[in-house]
Amino acid sequence: MTHEFIVEITTTVPEGTDPAAVNARRVAEALRAKELTSSGNLVRLWRPVGQLRSIGLWRAEDEADLREHVLDTLPLRPWMELTITAVQPHQATPAGHDRTATRRPGRRGACGVVGRRPLRLHADPAANDRAGRAQRRGGREPRHRQLSSAFR
Repeated sequence: MTHEFIVEITTTVPEGTDPAAVNARRVAEALRAKELTSSGNLVRLWRPVGQLRSIGLWRAEDEADLREHVLDTLPLRPWMELTITAVQPHQATPAGHDRTATRRPGRRGACGVVGRRPLRLHADPAANDRAGRAQRRGGREPRHRQLSSAFR
């Protein structure tokens, strides 16, 4: 079973390191990140505004697998300081937002979502109900209204 981890990465290049070596490792790091994205290990990577660190969502069998077969394969790893936190989806995660969500798409949630499209909320509760039914039908008129409009 695959687990998810938030990994905070701070990379510090040792003083006196040849700039060409640093550049070569950064190019190799970008290629390795693409490979890890393709394999499903690297899900998302963020850089906090104004900071020289990264925060990523990673997937692996367990923390040992994440360290040994994923993070330790990064070319910049010798210069990285890592903080790893195992995470799991919260019960309030909207359906369809995450592959690990437990609720099925197409069900109305507490936030007024049907499937993956948000409902347009009206002041009139009856209008909300009609809009929700229309959206579940794909925006089509009910069959009885389609037939009656043909005879007008």
